[in-house]
Amino acid sequence: MRKSLLLFIGVIFGLISFAQSNLTRTVCSGLPFAQVINNSPGVGLPAGTIFRWTTNVTTGSITGQVDETGGNTSITQTLTNTGITNAVIIYTVIPSPTGIPFTVTVTVFAVARIDPKDATICSGTAFAKVNITETIPSSTRFTWTQTTPSGAVSGALNNFSQVADINPITLTNIPTNRITVSQVNYTVNALVPTGVGANTCNTTFPFTVTINPTPVIAAQASTICSKNSFTHNITSTVQAGTTYSWPTPTYDAGIIGGTAQIGVSSINQLLTNDNITSGRAYYTVTPTSGSCTGSVFQATFTISPTPTITNLNQVKTICSGSPVTNPITGLPTNTLYSWATQSIAPANSIVNVTSATGQVIFSQGNLINNTNAPAVVSYLVAPVSGLCAGSPYNLDVTVNPAPNFSNQAAISCSGQAFGIQPANAPTGTTYTWTDPIQSTGINGGSQQLVGQSSISQILTNSTISSATATYRVTASANNCTGNAFDAIVTVNPLPIVSNYTNNNCSGASFTSTPSSNLANTTYTWALPVSSVSGAISGGALQTIPQINITNVLTNSTTISSNYIYSITPFVNGCAGNIFTLTQTVKP
Repeated sequence: MRKSLLLFIGVIFGLISFAQSNLTRTVCSGLPFAQVINNSPGVGLPAGTIFRWTTNVTTGSITGQVDETGGNTSITQTLTNTGITNAVIIYTVIPSPTGIPFTVTVTVFAVARIDPKDATICSGTAFAKVNITETIPSSTRFTWTQTTPSGAVSGALNNFSQVADINPITLTNIPTNRITVSQVNYTVNALVPTGVGANTCNTTFPFTVTINPTPVIAAQASTICSKNSFTHNITSTVQAGTTYSWPTPTYDAGIIGGTAQIGVSSINQLLTNDNITSGRAYYTVTPTSGSCTGSVFQATFTISPTPTITNLNQVKTICSGSPVTNPITGLPTNTLYSWATQSIAPANSIVNVTSATGQVIFSQGNLINNTNAPAVVSYLVAPVSGLCAGSPYNLDVTVNPAPNFSNQAAISCSGQAFGIQPANAPTGTTYTWTDPIQSTGINGGSQQLVGQSSISQILTNSTISSATATYRVTASANNCTGNAFDAIVTVNPLPIVSNYTNNNCSGASFTSTPSSNLANTTYTWALPVSSVSGAISGGALQTIPQINITNVLTNSTTISSNYIYSITPFVNGCAGNIFTLTQTVKP
């Protein structure tokens, strides 16, 4: 409060009866006062009167006073009380050229001199009681006004009631998740009572409160994959440089891997789910921005199991014409598989090979090996559970050829073994069969339950015409069983001719037709042998089957001699037992 003292000093020039009485005035420290002296009413000073004065501080400490030695018509000065109690200064005023000196006593009231104050707080907290470090009058009281950005801060109010202290006030950014700094600018009035009525001497100082944002973060949640390092970026808006701290998380059963962290820029962890269904990890996180710590929030992570296959090189073996599956246990319940063909060896040896995506199990329909040796198709199979992809694995499928044959046929001679070896049979193929169905007169066929390298038995035909035996055969190779097929064996009977004799004259051609049990029998024979050495000549061996035995024989002796033929009969390529023809040649 500015106090202005107007001093009216009546100086009597010439007449002592008009002497000015002493005056008293008051003023607040630091405020100017002015007193025009020569216009004091009732004094009647002569025109042109001037004044000189001297000053004397009688109480306290005052600065700003100046003695007047040259003369002036008014006292105009600004006085400062440097203490905390009222101070007094006395002006001794001397009129000139003549007059009676008088005094002006000025009481300078003390004021509170306070430097600007600042505080920095976190949004949602109170600043500390303002610490007035300066020495001020004990009776000082405070009021204040404030200015804030419109709608930016809550809690900032004016105070017009005089209080002894500036106590804490809670200030909160609006909105609470604001990420920029706010300020409240207070203008504080320091009021010191003068003791004169309700008058006070007032000073002001600024008090600026900077409100740093406190991170406000909603609950967080995301789904991650087991055994994959993840970084969770906070979805709430936060100020740059915000860090996060948390203790060791809690888990559902089967979840491991979480660790406590202090002051990190994001939630970065590697969690493992050993279950086949999803599980959760629960984090209690404290965010910090600068020196401002926000309220804890919950971060819940759903850990989807990643399909983990320990054997990345798997093999399967099937028979040609069979499907193949490759079920794997212990994987997440929603695991799906995709696959592609990497190679087929030998090239083009396997058909019905396909690729697929998103299948609940690896499966291929009937793979057919169109060769007679094992072939291999290689797949690359990729498992995935939800968004979690496991490591691809190799699957080599060996497709063994199935020994499938059409019906077979063979022709054999009675009493001689037949053999059937189907063409293009896989290496190592063996054959089993049931009892054959035999025509009348066929004997010798029997079942074979132990795998044989060929289809073979000895059958006899006791008739005079061809007859058959039909075998139902099953072939096996590399643990693969082919379709059953028939092996039909035609058994031709053998020609039977008894030994017999014949005669002719020396030098004459003879023709002999043996008596065979079978029609169309033909004959071959070895070089005939003379019963008397050198007696008979003209005979020769015959390797080309003939329907008769014929020769021109000469007997060089004078008595009859025998020429013995050893003859093999043939019908339909079947040789009967050798019989003899004893040809008697007469001289």
